[in-house]
Amino acid sequence: GMYERDVTMMPNGKEIYYSISTFGYNLIYFTKEVDGRWSDPQPAEFISDFDYMYYEPHITYDGKKMLFLSTLIDSDSVKNDQDIWAVNKVGESWSKPYNLGEPINTDGGEFYPSTTKEGTLYFTRQEKNSRSSFIYKSEFINGNYFTPVKLDSNINFGANRYNAYVNYGEDFMIIPAAGMADSYGGTDYYISFNEEGKWSKPLNM
Repeated sequence: GMYERDVTMMPNGKEIYYSISTFGYNLIYFTKEVDGRWSDPQPAEFISDFDYMYYEPHITYDGKKMLFLSTLIDSDSVKNDQDIWAVNKVGESWSKPYNLGEPINTDGGEFYPSTTKEGTLYFTRQEKNSRSSFIYKSEFINGNYFTPVKLDSNINFGANRYNAYVNYGEDFMIIPAAGMADSYGGTDYYISFNEEGKWSKPLNM
């Protein structure tokens, strides 16, 4: 009776986090491998209030940070606003969640974070009062995210696109998109390759 998606794991492959939707809740769950067996799934330890959405987890290459979508409220957000939040790994535990803030988050919706080895962040943004979503890129330099850049039509193609995944090496990106002429119906998965810093034309997978 549950709906699972958005799998991510720690670098050692022994700790898995994923999204679960059930009975009106949207939460991040996790399981650990101990002595060859996976533990019973439990809500992530940093979840303090089940009334908010915690979704689309992504663990960075070094395993020191997890980014995720949340509707948590802080001084810079409003009710039901979807922003990208983060927790840091501190020993064996995760820190208290914090909002990435500007320039990543806006009064629109930001979600589905994906990062490279260097920390460059790819994510989806849906501007306020818009029904269309677009993929953005923000470089991470000296501990700061730079102003996000909306990617070109080799990534932002079709009638709508969202939840793009980039591999840690930034060699390829997988983009779910709708409204393409070669679609098999509904949303299809496309792949684009990084060719000397430019993304290739998307191929239907």
